[in-house]
Amino acid sequence: ADVLQSGRARLLTLTGPGGIGKTRLATEVARQLASDERRGAFFVDLSHLSDPGLVASTIANALHLSAGGRPVEEALADHLAHEPPLLVLDNFEQLTEAAPLLGRLLSASPELQLLVTSRAVLHLTGEHEFPVGPLALPGEGDDEEAARAAPAVALFVARAQAAKRDFELAAENVADVVALCAALDALPLAIELAAARVKILSPGELLARFGKRLELPAAVQDAPERHRTLRAAIDSSYELLDDAERRLFGRLSVFVGGWTLAAAESVCHSEEGDDVLPVLGSLADKSLVVDAGLHVRRFTMLQIVREYALEHLVAAGEEDDLRRRHAAYFAGVAEEGEPELNGPSQDVWAARLDLERDNFRAALAFALESGDGLTALRLAGALRRLWLLHADLSEGRAALEAALAAAPDAPLVSRAKALNGLGVLAAEDGDIEGAERAFEESLEVARRLDDDERRMAVLTNLGNIAFFRQDFDRARDLYDEGARLAEKLGSTFNAATVARDLGLIELALGNVGAAIERCEEALELARAGGTPQLVAACLRSLASAIVIRGELGRAQELVEESLGIVRRLNEPRAVAECLETAAGIAAAGGDGARAAAL
Repeated sequence: ADVLQSGRARLLTLTGPGGIGKTRLATEVARQLASDERRGAFFVDLSHLSDPGLVASTIANALHLSAGGRPVEEALADHLAHEPPLLVLDNFEQLTEAAPLLGRLLSASPELQLLVTSRAVLHLTGEHEFPVGPLALPGEGDDEEAARAAPAVALFVARAQAAKRDFELAAENVADVVALCAALDALPLAIELAAARVKILSPGELLARFGKRLELPAAVQDAPERHRTLRAAIDSSYELLDDAERRLFGRLSVFVGGWTLAAAESVCHSEEGDDVLPVLGSLADKSLVVDAGLHVRRFTMLQIVREYALEHLVAAGEEDDLRRRHAAYFAGVAEEGEPELNGPSQDVWAARLDLERDNFRAALAFALESGDGLTALRLAGALRRLWLLHADLSEGRAALEAALAAAPDAPLVSRAKALNGLGVLAAEDGDIEGAERAFEESLEVARRLDDDERRMAVLTNLGNIAFFRQDFDRARDLYDEGARLAEKLGSTFNAATVARDLGLIELALGNVGAAIERCEEALELARAGGTPQLVAACLRSLASAIVIRGELGRAQELVEESLGIVRRLNEPRAVAECLETAAGIAAAGGDGARAAAL
């Protein structure tokens, strides 16, 4: 903490083997700095990421930052230059190709500081390395009280008491506990795994068991000593599992970034009829599975434990089957959440789906790798709104393009949906020509299917392209056709969207009265059956129209309501639009100073 607090380093890399306690130390340093300096500190877990190209968007998501149509790195650098926090980037070792990104971010923001955990240094200019060593052990000849105060022993006692409430460090076991911690090289993860077993084994029995494991590291004879120690600790914990626990332990490794009980029950169900809930609880008691500590009940594995579990899944010949189950389950989760992102519970579902981002990526990657184009198309098509909401435009476009290429013979309805989604992301990304091509192809497929719902969505999107090009006559024709289909289908959301779009055309043409009438209609429909995001957009559009008629007070109320919604949704781009509209209202009222400040 002193190195960062004094300003001697802007990039501090905590290095050491897995299980040494790098994450624990980084978290504590960030806590101290955040409380002492009243600055923001953000923790970014990269342990489940394998694509260096996704590092920038993962950091942006941790900051609740929307790129707003700009390249993610550009938006991120701009944000960090104005609000430089302490960023904790955990588990960077598998993403070293992204190290230059960190250098660019530091150059763009002179006050930004990065605290990185990695098994190896990043080799960046200005990098300070802090090798993390094992926990301190008692000195030779220390008495019981001195031993109790040693960090390695204190961790063992704390974890042992969590597993067995009446466990006490006493004269008859202190020597065994100290010897056990020493045998485990004072590695925090190894100590935690051992301590979790005091329910059934005494410290002396644990010492004997771990001692035998440490004498027989044949499978990892050429590995570094601490790696062999940790491997032995996990081996010993695994050997004490019963068959049901071993099966579930291996199968849980298929999840990336954590899982819910429902996910585990669906994906990891056993032909032997094992009940997942008690077995999962038993694995948690043994510290092989940990509570993710979120507001919803969610579980995860430390990355080094997950790698070990995955070895056993592969050895059991179950990897492909479990990955297929995993992909099918998360395709279903994405499809369940998709319509909810177009409804009043948008923010709740966005948060829920966001937790599964790494699982969605893993499922999509497996579907593409295994030639299951249809599952890939289901996933990518259903995730379009989530990508749009978080401005993950490049990732979404790449996924949709890959899924469409992998499933040329997929049902036409699936291709029409994916093509429309691709067009939406391309338009938001500034690729108007690419968006138009995707929309036109989607419209052609929808017409062949005689699918009014798909036609309605694509017509509205083509109207947006025409509006962007200021071809207002074509835009109005497309919106009007979309409005007729929305009325036919009883779609309040789409009716509200089209009414707002038509209002914006009238406003652009100077027809203020017609614009207000359309925007009032849009707001009423959005409140009845739209998303919070759409309500906020309709509020801004109406405010922009009525300010021209001089209704400054009401316009300000509408903007303030919109601002409250988009701040709750963490949409920086929409916040900026609200402030821009508020500045226009202030200028119209003659308050130049307020307009300039906004």
